[in-house]
Amino acid sequence: MNLVSYPPDHKPNTNENMKQKPQISPSIISAFNRGFKTVLLVIALTGFAAVSHAQIGGTGWSSQTVSFNVQWPYATNESSRYFFTNNIYHCLTYSNDSSFEEGSTTLPRTEMRFNPDFTNGEIQYQAVMMIPANENSYCIMQDHTGDAQSPTYGPVAIMFIWLSKDGGSIWNGYTGTELATNLAGQWFQLNVDHNIVTHTIMAWINKNLVVTEADNGATDYYFKTGVYEQNLGTPSLAMNTYVTNSIKEWTSSGNFSGENEIECVASSLAANVAGGATTNGAPVIQYPFSGSANSLWTFIATTNGYYQINNVQSGKDMVVQGASTAGGAKIVQWTFGSSGDDQWKPVLNSDGTYTLYNLHSGLVLDDPSGSLTSGTQFDQWAAGGGSNQKFDIIQQ
Repeated sequence: MNLVSYPPDHKPNTNENMKQKPQISPSIISAFNRGFKTVLLVIALTGFAAVSHAQIGGTGWSSQTVSFNVQWPYATNESSRYFFTNNIYHCLTYSNDSSFEEGSTTLPRTEMRFNPDFTNGEIQYQAVMMIPANENSYCIMQDHTGDAQSPTYGPVAIMFIWLSKDGGSIWNGYTGTELATNLAGQWFQLNVDHNIVTHTIMAWINKNLVVTEADNGATDYYFKTGVYEQNLGTPSLAMNTYVTNSIKEWTSSGNFSGENEIECVASSLAANVAGGATTNGAPVIQYPFSGSANSLWTFIATTNGYYQINNVQSGKDMVVQGASTAGGAKIVQWTFGSSGDDQWKPVLNSDGTYTLYNLHSGLVLDDPSGSLTSGTQFDQWAAGGGSNQKFDIIQQ
């Protein structure tokens, strides 16, 4: 991720509202520096479509109580910029508003600042939001660096920017990537997952994975939702963000904790050590899950997001036979070693399943030809995105 650079006159402080507006990717600015017409639009807030509410991916989630403070332009009243009506949170800012604090050089904002900061493990945020058509050039959600660490790591890990282009679009503020289009006046679901253990940020819009990237390396963050004006083309006079009263947050350890079933999506069968063997070289096969120890696995973190996948019955790891790098090499269990063929990186897919990449070969755990047969031995193969290479990791 590109870190924010501070101008020479920037003076960091420890207030929760940073005094320096983050710098947005020039590729966005060039794409939208054509001027926008200011259009004031009244949006009806009734009758929005129901959106399902469930965290995406990961294991061991615990639901958290949602708590936030409101930030608004200092020269006006909170009640004129923040509203809660008919179970809708409504943040409003005008482009000619004052900054959050007197003397600040930041652009206007009205935001919900969520508490407390998160400093370890993994957190996932979910909100159902709506932005009016023809409003332009503001941040609707931030994953913000903790105030004390902002001068070192930059103020923001990721920003989600709203632009009126393309029927109402959301952009990654640092990479200049367009994430979703045709959302103006539509209720949409935003999930943002930040794993501090692996320093990874993932985001979904309407359950479609749109972001997977490294964070900025800090260890203290908080989320913000609302309106924060940005200099991208011409900001509209009025900037509104609406959020249903269904904001959710979950936390976990950030690791795959406890004992887990590893279930192949194609076959609905589980990874299993054949016959419950405890010897090196025993085949790792797929078999109906019974909860027996030879069908349970623990994930032991190594480095850079890789894990030993350790069988509960035998205490041995899932490995590529002979440390082969060839497609089709079989999967067995073996005592943990140093070759890397016994380390796997679970990569989250947009549907909440995982693909398991082997450190040594770069190939993935694979159910050969999508077999539905019990007893089929797993192998490794080049990633192809098929359901025979996707796995549900289900904590028991």
